[in-house]
Amino acid sequence: MKKNLTAQQVQMIKSNNAQEFKSYLKSSSLTLKAVRHLFKEGSPEMIKAFLSVSYPIDNLFRVYQKEVVRYADRKTLATYYMYHDLT
Repeated sequence: MKKNLTAQQVQMIKSNNAQEFKSYLKSSSLTLKAVRHLFKEGSPEMIKAFLSVSYPIDNLFRVYQKEVVRYADRKTLATYYMYHDLT
């Protein structure tokens, strides 16, 4: 089931429809594999959509710190800085 969900989420990321993606993220969360795919191969618009509805308190965000700093809005960056140091 989770494998199927990840495949669906990766397809959504590949579709590059940021508005639909953002709507989806408001009620559902991405699997770890889908998040990794997003940060490695997703477009800037899709990363921005993800970051605009996510709270970057998870350690996973430290792994993709460059992308978070580059694409996050002010509110998300402030939250990130509260929980993580920049490396």
